[in-house]
Amino acid sequence: MLFFRCTEGLTKWEQLATVQHDNPNRPKDLALPWQHSADRPWITIDGTTGKNRGRLYCASWLWLDTSADQGRTFTSLPQPARKEYMDYAPANPVVLSDGRLVLARRMWSDRLHNLPGIGVLLSDDGGQTLREGPLVGTDRYDRRLKFGSSFRFLPQLAVDTSASEYRDRVYAVWEDGQIDANFPTGQPHRPGPGRILFAFSKDKGETWVGPMILSEQPDDGENGYGTYMPAIAVNKEGHVAVTWYDRRGLPAAPGSRPPFYAPGCNVRIRISVDGGETWQPSVQVNEKAIDASVWDLRDTAGLAADTSGMFHPVWIDDRTGTTQVWTGTIGIEKR
Repeated sequence: MLFFRCTEGLTKWEQLATVQHDNPNRPKDLALPWQHSADRPWITIDGTTGKNRGRLYCASWLWLDTSADQGRTFTSLPQPARKEYMDYAPANPVVLSDGRLVLARRMWSDRLHNLPGIGVLLSDDGGQTLREGPLVGTDRYDRRLKFGSSFRFLPQLAVDTSASEYRDRVYAVWEDGQIDANFPTGQPHRPGPGRILFAFSKDKGETWVGPMILSEQPDDGENGYGTYMPAIAVNKEGHVAVTWYDRRGLPAAPGSRPPFYAPGCNVRIRISVDGGETWQPSVQVNEKAIDASVWDLRDTAGLAADTSGMFHPVWIDDRTGTTQVWTGTIGIEKR
């Protein structure tokens, strides 16, 4: 991985560090071909007033890279891996007010007794060590998912840094669902309708409340319409917003190529003003349905909150005939 820094507006970038991962101590029976990979890296900074202020963290597939000198040098720490899990899709790291670093990754297994979930990693020493927290989300896992699916999208985290009563709550969103049980054996797995799950922690990642189905499908395993690719953010008031791609009301036509996601989707947003305890009904963000399937839109969407408290979702849209990055501005109506 190459790290760069922009020091003069947006006109000049300088290369700072090159990080290469090599872990000869990785267990030999851990058959992960990407064990040296830093795929899907996320970067964050410690903006607190603590001793680790300014420290950079880069979390990727199985690594945590930490810099205490503004990105000039990095220390690489392998994340804990268990041989019973085959895949570790990473979420973005977040830093709490006391400097605690919280990481998460979706842990997937091809064995029914090793149910997937969101694995939590915590560090209280500036990324020098990592300890495992709870596995979140297995009680809402659809047990009809017989073989697992590598087609699901990445989880995301957010932390409340406001001065509200919910300060330091940690929020997680991810997708779960099932494979179409009627798809012929031996053929590439056809993903069933996804659903967006949400959980939160009141004690800085030590324990978690939930998960709940945030995307408004029934809780009986019959997902109905599909929902995919969540993003999450918290504004200065402590209000939480989640966006996702949503197929409610669209035809259930099969996709034309593996992994056979149906074409068409919309973007929806849902808001909580009480720390994730309750949620307002979701609303659609885009005016015209996107023609492409969520697979064509690929792996990640975005959501941010600005200094005024407005939310800005970012998604891929093809309303012009070309796939482009689109955004919008969303506020919360005062009541």
